[in-house]
Amino acid sequence: MIEKIKKYIIRDWKSNRVRLIFECIAMICNIGSAGTLAITVHNPNMFVVYGLFLTASIILIFCSYSRKSFGFLLLYILFVLIDGTGLIRLLI
Repeated sequence: MIEKIKKYIIRDWKSNRVRLIFECIAMICNIGSAGTLAITVHNPNMFVVYGLFLTASIILIFCSYSRKSFGFLLLYILFVLIDGTGLIRLLI
């Protein structure tokens, strides 16, 4: 199983390095946002949370389009709409 994962990552790297790098950046943003919520659960900095979630979702829109993945493309567009709405409400 681990060997299959390694081959998949190598194949993905050879296929489109830029996309893989941006997907990793987006994963770090999502983990950072979730970690921020978990650590500061009673008083999270929602600017940081929304900023990281929106950054990750926008990156992943382009990555899912590049992969021709309609399901993930739709999911990340919805995340941008949801998190964008939350950020606007936070600012008002």
